[in-house]
Amino acid sequence: MSLLVNLFVIIIVQVFFAHKIYHLCRREVRWMVTVPIILLVLAHFGFGMGIVGLMLANNEFSTVTQFWSSTELPCGVTGVLSEVLITVTLAGNAQRSIPNEPCLEQSVS
Repeated sequence: MSLLVNLFVIIIVQVFFAHKIYHLCRREVRWMVTVPIILLVLAHFGFGMGIVGLMLANNEFSTVTQFWSSTELPCGVTGVLSEVLITVTLAGNAQRSIPNEPCLEQSVS
């Protein structure tokens, strides 16, 4: 049950940041940036629900390890990819929003 709650919390947070990214991006690239994030979040949710379904059907966590390549690995990969896309997009928007400020590396040295 905690895996299901964890999955829902992760999906809610990722959708929240995808919504923020949609509003922060320029109109020209808004959909090109947001759609891959949403697709990865939906894939992560689907694979995560697959893991939960296998756990509920088999009633044991040890049997889920037999399905590593079909559920857990894609769930982890899509989760990591969506987080990386969110982070890179937010960092790019933050850097673009302050064009006259020197970079952190330049101000430190």
